[in-house]
Amino acid sequence: MKIHFFTLSALTAAIMLATSCGNAGKTDTKDSQSRDINNFIIEETFKTASSCYKCVGDTTFGADTEVFTTSSVSVQWPEKFGDNNLKSLQDSLLASVFDSAPVSIDEAIGTFLAHPIGYGDCELQRIDSVPDASASVRVLSQNIRCHTVGFCEHYIVYKIEADEYRGGAHPSYSAKFLNYDVKRNNVLDFNEIFAEDSDSIILDVIKASLCDMYYADSLTELAEKSGIFTDRIFLTHNVYLTGNNIVFYYNPYDIAPWAVGPIEVVVPYYNLEQYLTDEAQDLFKY
Repeated sequence: MKIHFFTLSALTAAIMLATSCGNAGKTDTKDSQSRDINNFIIEETFKTASSCYKCVGDTTFGADTEVFTTSSVSVQWPEKFGDNNLKSLQDSLLASVFDSAPVSIDEAIGTFLAHPIGYGDCELQRIDSVPDASASVRVLSQNIRCHTVGFCEHYIVYKIEADEYRGGAHPSYSAKFLNYDVKRNNVLDFNEIFAEDSDSIILDVIKASLCDMYYADSLTELAEKSGIFTDRIFLTHNVYLTGNNIVFYYNPYDIAPWAVGPIEVVVPYYNLEQYLTDEAQDLFKY
């Protein structure tokens, strides 16, 4: 098992909070700049680990085919985010990334690597590396990646990606997001971002935004231009915050063929402002 930990103490953010000043007189430039900068310290540990096995006795793909399996993990683990208590965020990440009760991050990684993809009653034999896939070699895999895709002084967003290959035509892939309000120590899931009884309106906004993305004047034209199954467009709860936008994320196969890939629908928050909860509105006011 190969495990590498790197502390990213270099991720120190000096978030510049711009302020307006109507004083037309002389100002001390150095003092003015100092007042405009809020030093917000961020520290993360970059944890990576991998394992390789030979599936001895596995005949799933034929008696003449050797089967191997690999697992890998890559996690940006939060250690410091300003002066906020990160225990709730860390527990939330563990539950989201590994679908397990809160334990230590190292224990969660070790447990994941110890349970690779495999078939039948084969014996898993630890090895240092696997050969390239070929007609006589099948390599299965499972991988998890968790990394930040955005943050400000008030919230942080993690993207959690998982892919598996079980020997079929192509690997499976999915991504989900964790939005975390660091001031309130609270995970912002869909129901804490959007107000009740707003689902149908939000879905209409998503459909209109998809039409804009593909320069389509109707859902029929959208289907022709994009390959999206317009009769299967649903209100995804897989959302994340970024800048002044809310992004609705659809994984492959959710509303379109695999070849289309993931679909991200970016909606400016002001288009949905009246349908946001008070907590979500507060985040966009800063």
